[in-house]
Amino acid sequence: MQPRLNLRSKNNSSFFGIAIKGLVIIVFISLAFYLVDKIDFPSPQSETKEDVTNQIIKLK
Repeated sequence: MQPRLNLRSKNNSSFFGIAIKGLVIIVFISLAFYLVDKIDFPSPQSETKEDVTNQIIKLK
């Protein structure tokens, strides 16, 4: 039988793996928020105000 060659312990590799995955996820989320912030979405220039009192009276 061949002996197993484990150069790294499982506890250390799993901790570093989880830490690296967490950092990668945080970087991707930050990058997504940054890119969405840079996109110029259309927005109305002035606030629309419409008098709806006549329509409310008609509904009653």
